[in-house]
Amino acid sequence: MINRPTTLSDFIFKVMSDLPRMIVILGVFFGSFGLWMEYSSRSATWDAAEVEVTVADVETELGENGRMYRPVFAFEESARQPVIYRGNTWVSPKPHEVGDVVTGFYNYETGEIVSLEMIERARYMGRILIVFGVVATLFGAFLLRWRKAKTPSKTLK
Repeated sequence: MINRPTTLSDFIFKVMSDLPRMIVILGVFFGSFGLWMEYSSRSATWDAAEVEVTVADVETELGENGRMYRPVFAFEESARQPVIYRGNTWVSPKPHEVGDVVTGFYNYETGEIVSLEMIERARYMGRILIVFGVVATLFGAFLLRWRKAKTPSKTLK
């Protein structure tokens, strides 16, 4: 049978006793997601050449928090048709205007084009999540340690 708190004070005590563990778990989750964002933004440049790309279009979509934008990049390889690439990243505010020539990275194998500004945005968000995750994990660990030190031992006398 599941022990359920019978009063509001019991419920609050139960939630507060589990809170440090949840803070640690969420800290590890956010930190891991931030590391993944940092890694994926860096990996986009590993096999790519730094080139000047043109913003061919900026697609607009109405999201939950307002307008979201997705730039469409074009890169002209020597004597070939221009390569057009639509990424899968929607951002706000608008990163580029149509016709802008920006520094970007072009992967000749996959055809992926990404601008330096888009990469820097992903890295910035990844770093924020990493810092938040580390701080939350350390804070949760501190609370667990403090609670353990505060709790009297259960040895029989």
